[in-house]
Amino acid sequence: MKYQSLALKVNTSAHISERRIQQLVLFFSALAVALTCLGVLGLASFSVLRRQKEVAVRKVLGASRVSIVNLLAKEYVVLIGAAVLLSFPLSYWVLDG
Repeated sequence: MKYQSLALKVNTSAHISERRIQQLVLFFSALAVALTCLGVLGLASFSVLRRQKEVAVRKVLGASRVSIVNLLAKEYVVLIGAAVLLSFPLSYWVLDG
């Protein structure tokens, strides 16, 4: 017959439940990031469709693909950059505290 102390059993069960919670938080965080990326992709697609005539006129007038992509991506790069600049210090503050 194998004997274990009560403290060992409590620590083991607490560690297992803590690990499970960590896995759930990681899963839902990854899901939130994936859904956010899909939302940004949908918003960018909608923006491109809305500006389709403008892109066609620029292309006819001789704009290169790179300049058109830069024009369309500029607003999203600014938004994503602002989000990163705000989220990194905030997440550091939350994790440090």
